[in-house]
Amino acid sequence: MEGSQVLSPIELDSRTVLRERANGPAVVRKRARHGSGETKTVKSVRQVANAVAEAMAPEAKGERMTVLQEHLNAWSMIFPAILCWWWIHEHDHLEMDDEHDVLVVVMMVSTCLHLPFSFVYHLWCATYPDKERVKGNVLRILDQMFIHVACVGYALSLSGSGIYMGVVSAHNLFAIYRLWQPNSKPSERKTNIFLGAVLYILPIMLWHGTYQFLYCIVSFIISVYPFGFRIFGGYSQTVFHLLCIPYQWALLESIAPGFSGDQAIMTFFSDLGI
Repeated sequence: MEGSQVLSPIELDSRTVLRERANGPAVVRKRARHGSGETKTVKSVRQVANAVAEAMAPEAKGERMTVLQEHLNAWSMIFPAILCWWWIHEHDHLEMDDEHDVLVVVMMVSTCLHLPFSFVYHLWCATYPDKERVKGNVLRILDQMFIHVACVGYALSLSGSGIYMGVVSAHNLFAIYRLWQPNSKPSERKTNIFLGAVLYILPIMLWHGTYQFLYCIVSFIISVYPFGFRIFGGYSQTVFHLLCIPYQWALLESIAPGFSGDQAIMTFFSDLGI
């Protein structure tokens, strides 16, 4: 014991404590450096776990973006709509001389219907950067709701079938209903949007064959991949919007020739023996 200091029975029985006291603060410093029994492997695992947890945070995923990034998100949304307007003027679809012209205009209107809701939502995020952007945000819900509305219009444009549009509408109406439910989760909302896109792309195979279908699918995957995996950090959504330009081009090339989609679908299933 040191001087008149009285050690408790627990301290007397603890050889480690006595040894550290006898050898001075150097041992204490050494123990602090090596940790309290934590090996290098455990430390490495802990560091990796912390890094993963930080990477999974909303800010790291890009859900808490800067003011500049949200402005870029808003303004980059206009390019697919501009492309649609250019396309219908370049090919004289506004004259609507045939059914194909009507279907092209339907796609343009569907695109433009979604635009203001997405634009306003991202501008709101830029104006109020400290407010909640995801949970219960009505502007975000409206943004995603009109994605589903556009999916229905795209389904009609790409299939030329009222029956198929009705089938796709059933999914998208359910997805819209779920958007407004308090127990709706981000993973569910993203899955519903993804399914909505796949459903409107499917008829391309009927009218234009496998090559054009795969061309549109690959364009879709290339556009959403940077956004889904945050390849470009907080700028990933802007990159996604810009990559939607070639994707929109592919869809405009794939619009059905007319409103004969119902008969084409019947023939398709008949050939399959269904």
